[in-house]
Amino acid sequence: MARFKQANWLDCRISAYPSYTEYKGINRQAPDFIFIDLDKATFKTETAHNKALAITLENIKQKLDGSPTILWSGNGYHIYQPVEAFVFEQQDIFAKFQYMKPSRKFMQFAESFLSGNKADHAHNITVSFKNCMLRVPGSINSKNGQTVKLLSRWDGYRPKINPLLEDFYICLSSLRIKELTKTKTNQASLSTKNESYYQSIGKYLTLRARF
Repeated sequence: MARFKQANWLDCRISAYPSYTEYKGINRQAPDFIFIDLDKATFKTETAHNKALAITLENIKQKLDGSPTILWSGNGYHIYQPVEAFVFEQQDIFAKFQYMKPSRKFMQFAESFLSGNKADHAHNITVSFKNCMLRVPGSINSKNGQTVKLLSRWDGYRPKINPLLEDFYICLSSLRIKELTKTKTNQASLSTKNESYYQSIGKYLTLRARF
């Protein structure tokens, strides 16, 4: 609070996760906090923006039985839902997705999935354990001079993420299939280019032999 006061309450944030989450490059942090950013700039009308909020809250209620904190950030709605989770990298079923960093990927998936793909894309693709920063109610957003307002407070219950796991596994599998397809396409393209190159060389050598 002393630091916030020194900053004149401008852009005050706290991290949702501890600063130390890895050991020798291996994640040790469960994604137990879901941050959903509904930026008003991504919606054509205020009605559409508010509808996205309603849909997101309904999804959180139906799928997780959650009741999150809701802030007005000055630029849109920030939704904070603590959950009971585990470290995906330590689970056998997700071991083949290690290279995707599944715990971080779950944070991104949950934001997109629960918002019906209405969350701010720029936030969604960059959010991680190290930059999941939460605005403090009563502080000031320097982008527009607005005060961050608390609209609804988390009820204290951490729902388990289990209802989201099937869809998350399907998401990871789909990404893996796309990667494999892209790899095969690139290999086929490279093979075609090589074949064309060798054919060109062959034609050149044939013409050279004639003359």
